[in-house]
Amino acid sequence: MMKTTLTASGGMPYIWNTGQTLFQLEVQPVNNSIYTVTVTNSIGCTLPQQSQL
Repeated sequence: MMKTTLTASGGMPYIWNTGQTLFQLEVQPVNNSIYTVTVTNSIGCTLPQQSQL
């Protein structure tokens, strides 16, 4: 299986659905894997984003 790197930006902290808290997440996805990262900006607003691989 191939590995890929997902990258989040636009705030801090970053919280991935895998439990990781870094801005980049290296994954080895299986079919239709969904990864979600929640980013908090400087005024405290949160924004979840999803990637399906």
